[in-house]
Amino acid sequence: MGSKMKIEAVTVCMNYADFLAQSIPHNIRHFDKWIIVTTPNDTETQKLCSYYGLDYIKTEAARLNWGEFRKGECVTLGINELDKDDWLLLIDADTVLQPNFRRTFDILNIDNELDKSCLYTLDRVRFESFEEWQEFISRPTYNLGNRARDGRFCLPGFVPTGFFQMWHSSTGVLQYIHQWIECGGEDIRFSLLWPRNKRMFVPETTCYHLASEPECNWLGRKSKPFEIDKKRGNYVSNFDDQAGLDRR
Repeated sequence: MGSKMKIEAVTVCMNYADFLAQSIPHNIRHFDKWIIVTTPNDTETQKLCSYYGLDYIKTEAARLNWGEFRKGECVTLGINELDKDDWLLLIDADTVLQPNFRRTFDILNIDNELDKSCLYTLDRVRFESFEEWQEFISRPTYNLGNRARDGRFCLPGFVPTGFFQMWHSSTGVLQYIHQWIECGGEDIRFSLLWPRNKRMFVPETTCYHLASEPECNWLGRKSKPFEIDKKRGNYVSNFDDQAGLDRR
């Protein structure tokens, strides 16, 4: 049997501490090293990293104060801090891995059988409010029923996006794409560094995407807090009456 694979991860977390607070306890066990990239004034993210003993980088490279979000440059800064001698992973702050993630990949890689020339991604199941997420983790199950999911589709031509992209350092890909001022383009261009037959979907495990509102954070954090609504003593919900009807 080959040696156990090593997985080093990078997460860009800028004003996303409320999501990172949910993902760290679930994800930290899976990584041999995890670098968080944040801004100098994001003290909440820094406190979380200190609490869990995670290394973090403070940078203004994202240029959030200029109305931009240069995520690719921040990802590269994180990659630079890794050993870069086995598997590398970009994972979003609002992405939670299943408990079987690491065991699944260790089994898939028995005798080093994973193709190191490929880019790997997972399916993604959406939780669209703090309340929905809390209800799930209070009674977790691998049976996800009819919950909305989108990771397996990944745009026409199966282009894995930046919520989960895992590749091997032997490809020589040791920096991210730095060509866009919003996060929506760089991860697509990064995936396209691999031809279609090298962009791989792993169905044996999945991940969970946490959200407090529909997509609105392409140029930095805009969505409402992912937490209990302290004024009402209740959960924050992103659903209006019509959305609630649509889910029934």
